[in-house]
Amino acid sequence: MTLRNRIIRYFQVKYSKSDDFINGVVIEKLALGTGFKASNASRRLRELCEEGYLERQMQGISVAYRWKSKVYPSEQPQITQGKLL
Repeated sequence: MTLRNRIIRYFQVKYSKSDDFINGVVIEKLALGTGFKASNASRRLRELCEEGYLERQMQGISVAYRWKSKVYPSEQPQITQGKLL
């Protein structure tokens, strides 16, 4: 599964109904645990923000993210058997 899909799934499963921001370090650790570089995770998070799926917030010198509540269910990426539809 691609890192992008892993990040989307992580937010959909754990935080889609929450208003909490998740520190980017948490996602970077998720990436490291699956064999990707932390910098790759940061890049994917920025891309997902640009695409409108995530919101970002500066917290001191780090960045936190949350699933954007304005993304309607029909617009959310659907993941089936590890593939983004």
